[in-house]
Order: sequence, then C-alpha cells, then structure tokens
Amino acid sequence: MGANIVAKYNLEEIPEPVLSRHPFDPVEKKANEEKIKWSGPVPVPQKGTRVIVRFNGFGKGTIKGYFIEHDWLGVYVACDKWPEWWIKQNKGTKHKYCMAFGAEIELLAPQGETL
Repeated sequence: MGANIVAKYNLEEIPEPVLSRHPFDPVEKKANEEKIKWSGPVPVPQKGTRVIVRFNGFGKGTIKGYFIEHDWLGVYVACDKWPEWWIKQNKGTKHKYCMAFGAEIELLAPQGETL
C-alpha cells in the first residue's frame, strides 16, 4: 500500500519530491512510497502552462495550481470554454478550475498546437 500522503489542495508550487513515473518493481516501489507520484509523460508543468484536458470535454486551458490526492499530484486548470454540462451542473457556484492528473492533460505549444 502507498504512503497515503494526506490530500492537499490549492498548492501554489510543485511539491517535492515528485516521482515522475510509477515504480512497478517492488523494491523500487517500497523505496519511493513517501514520494508524490506524477502520471504524466512529461515533467510537471509550471503554473501558466497551456494544456488540453483530455476528458469530459474540458479542452484547452491554463494551469493555475496543484493538488495531491491519494499520493498523486494533479493540476488545477482554468478552461478557456467550459462544457455545457459543467455550466449547468455548477450554476451559481464559484468553481473556477477543473482538476486533472498528468495522464489526463497534454501540453500545448505557444501557437496552440499540441506538443
């Protein structure tokens, strides 16, 4: 079982240490169980990085912060255009971001194309 790092929300900086891939070897897994895991194929993006959120129709947006759940690091993304279902579901709330893990986002180049 993992280290069960306490969930943390609204983080302004990338927490350390972050393991950039999930260890499958049992010895390596045990040695790294106190580290936060990142599921993305690229290093953790900095705040302000443009991404595409690849689930539920969220689409393009900007990383605004970080969170940790169940030992995994995720990002808060302010989407450029919210899906209709999200607008209806969150009517009257102050939600400004969607939450996504590394495997659920893709980096955008400055011109808007994916990297």
